[in-house]
Amino acid sequence: MTDTPRITRDSLHAGERARLEKVESAFRVHAAALHADALSQIMVNALVDGLVNDPSVFHHLVTGNTEEVDPSDHAKMRALTRDIIQSDDLAVRNLEFSSASRKSELEAEYLASLKPGEALTQQRAGILEQRKAAYVAERFDARFA
Repeated sequence: MTDTPRITRDSLHAGERARLEKVESAFRVHAAALHADALSQIMVNALVDGLVNDPSVFHHLVTGNTEEVDPSDHAKMRALTRDIIQSDDLAVRNLEFSSASRKSELEAEYLASLKPGEALTQQRAGILEQRKAAYVAERFDARFA
């Protein structure tokens, strides 16, 4: 542990807290836009709680400078959100797990859609894995369309 005190919401002035609320709200919107439900709500909450400790966010809170962080600028907030999520190991693992889980669900869905014995026939012909992969790829991001 370091001797540096942790910055908390309580240590911020009213104006800083108001800016933090705008940043948090914009962060949640852009996290949802980037990853939909692949990033768990618990993970999003943890990332939001840590926003005040990000140097660029803290600079915005204290100075009001919108050069790096501007809650009303979609491009800046999208970039900030992406950077914060990608720099957090647990968030990245959460996204990887969500992707793997979704892939497993789609593979099971494909196999369940086959007629009895069809999976075995495709396996013997050497095309089961290709068709399963094509089915998964086609539907993997269909929920975003």
